[in-house]
Amino acid sequence: MVKDGQENVFEIVRETLLPPNEEGEVKTEIKVGLQNRVLQPEDPRPPIRAESGAINHTFYDVNGFCDYLLRYGGPFTVILACVNSCFMKATLNEQGELGRETIDFQPQFHPLFVPWLNMAGKMHPILSLVENLMDNRRSVLAPDAKTMILMLSQLRVKKDVDIQIGFGTDCINGLMVKARIQGTENSYPVDLPDHLTINAPIFVGTEPQSIDFDLTVLERDDKVWVKISCADLVVQKTKAFEAMLETVRAKVLWDDERPVVGMGVIGYQEWIYLR
Repeated sequence: MVKDGQENVFEIVRETLLPPNEEGEVKTEIKVGLQNRVLQPEDPRPPIRAESGAINHTFYDVNGFCDYLLRYGGPFTVILACVNSCFMKATLNEQGELGRETIDFQPQFHPLFVPWLNMAGKMHPILSLVENLMDNRRSVLAPDAKTMILMLSQLRVKKDVDIQIGFGTDCINGLMVKARIQGTENSYPVDLPDHLTINAPIFVGTEPQSIDFDLTVLERDDKVWVKISCADLVVQKTKAFEAMLETVRAKVLWDDERPVVGMGVIGYQEWIYLR
């Protein structure tokens, strides 16, 4: 048994006895030794930390994106933007000898605009529009949100059914159904509005702007549905993103030296070696 912090050392030594005997033989002796000693522990070696990976931060606000580039970028910084995806990527030093580090800018949709964006281009039960108006009525410019809530909550569907019985080569046979959907205001039926205007920022950090949505109300299977569409939504998003790109052009410069700023996608590929 060996105690912790100790060790046993066995030593085997072969010794030659000199001089040889009268017969010329050389005799040897084998000595076995046992020693117990206390270990002298060495100081632990410090851990070797791996090198940090390449920087690839993602910013959600344009001001933070610009401040970072101003501090860590330089004249060899390249900033390219993609309007379709509303995305910017910057290379801090295009001539970096130890590699290139990139910074991303991905603007986030404003919480006031997200509910309307989620409803755009889709069919919804009319009550879904009512709930959205109740939750976000302060962002509605026209028509009055409170009046719309009361109107849409008390819908009237009027149907006229005509039976057509015809004869001859050019005739109409069957039922013709004409439906009219109206809201109620002060106990009187009124036509539903065909558009909705909100005032909200599209992206976080941008100014509020007016956005028009078209409303198409229809009856299907004895239920009332509404389709919300926005023809200029892409145009509005593009304008808001271009405004942020102009902010980058105006803020990111060093002593009259400015980076390369344009439309495109940053990409690198490996060199092909023939030998």
